[in-house]
Amino acid sequence: MSDMGLYASIYEQLRVYADRFDCALVKLNSQDGTTADRARKDLAETLREICSAHADKPGAHLVAMVVRQELAGKHADFENVCKSLADALESDVPRDEVIQQLENIASAIDKECLNAGARMRGRA
Repeated sequence: MSDMGLYASIYEQLRVYADRFDCALVKLNSQDGTTADRARKDLAETLREICSAHADKPGAHLVAMVVRQELAGKHADFENVCKSLADALESDVPRDEVIQQLENIASAIDKECLNAGARMRGRA
């Protein structure tokens, strides 16, 4: 596989999860309770998918590496942070600190998408 193909694949894998996070975060602020509830459930499932040590999707492993790197120095235990965020989303309306952590994760994934896109075009 060429470098361009490799970075295109990385970009595509990351973009799927970036879109899931971005869309769910927007929907969390929805005035429609059903939409916000569904977004909370979707985000919780996504977090559980990426924090699972036995995830069967390569994209989940890639996102887990990006999130681990983002959380390094802030939180020692990646799996517990993901699980606690998922639990918080499932239990009730998330508090501001939960939303902030989710936005940090989404931002880290978006940043890696930009890096992969730049490499794909030979700019990095």
